[in-house]
Amino acid sequence: MTGRTSRYEAVVGAHRETIPEYPAAVLREAVLNAVAHRDYGLTGATVDVTIWDDRIEVQSPGPLPGHITVENMRAEHYSRNRRLMRLFKLLDLVEEYGEGVDRMYTEMEVRLMEPPVFAATPASVTVVLHNRSVLSVEDQAWLALLGHMALTPLERRMLVLARHEGQLTPRRLRASLGSDADIDGLVSMAVAKGVLVRQGRGGGAHYLLSDEVVMRAGGGGLEARSRTRHNQTVLDELARRGSLSTAEAAEALETDRKLVKRILDDLVRAGAARAEGKTRGRRYYAS
Repeated sequence: MTGRTSRYEAVVGAHRETIPEYPAAVLREAVLNAVAHRDYGLTGATVDVTIWDDRIEVQSPGPLPGHITVENMRAEHYSRNRRLMRLFKLLDLVEEYGEGVDRMYTEMEVRLMEPPVFAATPASVTVVLHNRSVLSVEDQAWLALLGHMALTPLERRMLVLARHEGQLTPRRLRASLGSDADIDGLVSMAVAKGVLVRQGRGGGAHYLLSDEVVMRAGGGGLEARSRTRHNQTVLDELARRGSLSTAEAAEALETDRKLVKRILDDLVRAGAARAEGKTRGRRYYAS
């Protein structure tokens, strides 16, 4: 083994999270697979782990065992060294036979990192793990707090976007995820899974992180924290003045009325404020 991997510090909510450069479960599975399935008939050959700045390569002596190919290894299983696999099972180093490779893909997907790359020759099998991700380290740490909720990569990207911006609209999602994505289906599934909640109707509908997501991982990034500060400023002004119109709240926040209207409506839905009067003359009061 050469080189070393890194660990990063990320502040998530009120906590400082330490996140490894590569998922620990992926590194473990890569090394265990190399040791468990190597060809021990090749005397003098070794399992080699090489660490580069942008990737880790784990090379195991010998070809793939039995009927296993690079294309089917995620679904199929064959043990070249069955006694060794039974020992690993007794030591709780493996959970279920044949699930290690699939777990590697899943763990990398959780952090939106590139999937493992396997290459096989008659002399060796190599797996390459790249440390690239479309997310920042802080966002990866935030997603890790959600555990292993059954989320697709697009759903995870959508949640990160909601975390940063406070709310989502279908138009914003199309701009961020691309016009090829089935945005309506994506949003509907996220609502059904309980990770997003819908607010408003028709053209004014928007989506927020669900209480479960906020409870598990917290609400937010820079934009969400800014929204929280705006909420507190409005509540302070309500306490000081007794009531506010949308225009007065916009002046206090020094921002546009549309954003303020959404903030005021959110406070009303949360029970932190109440509204009286019609649209033009509506005023908001502290609850």
